[in-house]
Amino acid sequence: GIINGNGVISIAEAKKNSYALLSYFGRLNYAYKDRYMFEFTLRHDGSMNFASNKRWGTFPGLSVGWRMSEEDFIKNNFSFINDLKLRASWGKLGNDRVDAFQYISTYNMQNGAILGEIPNINKGFVPGRVGNPDITWEKVDNANIGLDLMLFDDRLSVTFDAYQRTTKDMIGPAEAIPAVSGIVPDDRAKINNATLRNRGWELSVNWQDKLKCGFSYGIGFNLFDYKAVVTKYNNPEGIIYNNHTGLARNKGYYEGMD
Repeated sequence: GIINGNGVISIAEAKKNSYALLSYFGRLNYAYKDRYMFEFTLRHDGSMNFASNKRWGTFPGLSVGWRMSEEDFIKNNFSFINDLKLRASWGKLGNDRVDAFQYISTYNMQNGAILGEIPNINKGFVPGRVGNPDITWEKVDNANIGLDLMLFDDRLSVTFDAYQRTTKDMIGPAEAIPAVSGIVPDDRAKINNATLRNRGWELSVNWQDKLKCGFSYGIGFNLFDYKAVVTKYNNPEGIIYNNHTGLARNKGYYEGMD
């Protein structure tokens, strides 16, 4: 500390953040006659943002493809099709980019001014943020089916995708607790207690060509639609306008909300 001209001790404060992630990754590819394609991936990630028994997450992925344009029944009957591929994929991803060290409880120094004594002199410690040793990865399930199509000497291209993305174990606030606890709402323990599902589709159509004079042109359009729905949230009564968590910014969330 430093004593200023009034004889008051000032406490210097410094903060340092750190982050580390250890990952193992593997991939297996297989293709047969350029028609049937298979890929499997596997990640095993460990993050310092979680306690040692909750630190690791395993995230697999699988994708398959069928190039139908290489089949004889397409080649012999639909000469205007240059490429036609059906594909599907599924995989898990993990999110650890949350506030660091939420599994550890903290304490704050109590200033003397609170006790009616000399200000800026710390007299002790009071509870700060409440940790949750069970907090762990947010997990994202991705499922996708798609089609890639090239027609008329590759001048017309069509791409279509339909997908579902479900984020599970989203980190949110716990139940509200009495104010007499001395812990402000933002310092309550965070828990993995919410799920968000997103479904949608995308369509892209493009035409490109080159005229005999050498002029090239292209035209295209994109269409898409999606809907996100809260399928799990800390609001067991299902009240549409609620403050179950005690946080103003969480008012109104409920299962089925879109």
